[in-house]
Amino acid sequence: MIGTFLIYMIKLACFLIVFYLGFKVLLSGETFLAFNRKVLLIGIGISPLLPGMRINLLSDTPIQQSIQYMERAFQQLQQISTPTATPGHAPDIAHTFSWPSCLAILYLQELYAISCC
Repeated sequence: MIGTFLIYMIKLACFLIVFYLGFKVLLSGETFLAFNRKVLLIGIGISPLLPGMRINLLSDTPIQQSIQYMERAFQQLQQISTPTATPGHAPDIAHTFSWPSCLAILYLQELYAISCC
């Protein structure tokens, strides 16, 4: 669940950055302040909805491949970190989620994403 939330937050941050950069490039010099404010509010309002949408392309882009790789890695981490307890026995703490391994996977994923570009 944390992995899904983290992926959502990363996608949300990316969409907010794209909207902000688009605003700065296209509308920062305009004097229509009311229009500029509406565009910013609409961008902020739409950004939380966009990470939930799926857009299918004919071929995966390097960014999509890296995001899918990261989603699969988080799902595998969740499956590994979910302790299975038998009735009457406490789960083994040694096999729970580990932040260093998560950070290592994220670091390797970023290296992979950078090398693809």
